[in-house]
Amino acid sequence: MLNLVSDSSCDLISGELNSPYARLTVAPMCLHVGGQDYLDTPELDIPALLSKLAHHRSSSACPSPAAYAEAFEQGEETVCVTISSQLSGSYNAAMAARDLVLAEHPEKKIFVLDSRATSGAMILLLRKAAELAEQGLPFEDLCAELQVCQKNTRLCFTLEHFDNLVNNGRMPPLAGTLLQTLGIRIVAEATAEGTIRVAKKARGEAHTARAIAQLMSDAKDCTGSHVIITHCQNPDSGPSAGKGCGDPTLPGSHQLLRHGQGTDPLLLIDFPLTFPAVLRTIDPRGKQTVARKGRKALP
Repeated sequence: MLNLVSDSSCDLISGELNSPYARLTVAPMCLHVGGQDYLDTPELDIPALLSKLAHHRSSSACPSPAAYAEAFEQGEETVCVTISSQLSGSYNAAMAARDLVLAEHPEKKIFVLDSRATSGAMILLLRKAAELAEQGLPFEDLCAELQVCQKNTRLCFTLEHFDNLVNNGRMPPLAGTLLQTLGIRIVAEATAEGTIRVAKKARGEAHTARAIAQLMSDAKDCTGSHVIITHCQNPDSGPSAGKGCGDPTLPGSHQLLRHGQGTDPLLLIDFPLTFPAVLRTIDPRGKQTVARKGRKALP
């Protein structure tokens, strides 16, 4: 059985991808908000965290090497998928854990993959790993296929509110106020290196949806792709979000998944594994019309 490991930015919980061929362990990240620590687990009080995020500075800490090592020791063949190494120290912690475990158990096989993204892109990679394990692919070939899959992932997101950026000193308060007042949203995407760049700016929800759709169509013909929409504390808006993004360039079907778990609402669009992509709409205050199930707060 393939031992799958990830940090909690993947928006899954331990055991969620379990099958006769693979099992998943999620190492939680820790969120520091307003002098209080929040462990990123399914028990996290999302409404309380959202309330604090609107008024306090925030930061996060990745899982420790010890937490990863404990998860790696549970299997003979392990695949670990982490958030982008450009956004967190999670990948480095996992690599340190890999060295520790292999020093004591050289017979084990451990592959750590930098997703160069986060959230749904990581879900795609973990699902792909489980699928390849079910096909009986040798471990080395499985890892090679995952690297190809990672290079074909795409992630973009749009910020509707800028509270966290202002609170953490990453945006001048005046700029945040002006953008908010004018209804301007930033549409950004993950680069091939795993960093974030601003791709477009849009005003209003409809224009933002079209801007995201354009990013998708510029990347690939998405006809017939499978769309997954998840949400945070907002079960009624998921289906309408799919209709609201009903641009001809967007996939024609969507599926509403688990809800009420996220700290940063988003629209997540999941493409076939031949060319996966993820689109996210983030609102740290929890007042966005589209949301997700993930639990990670973006500072």
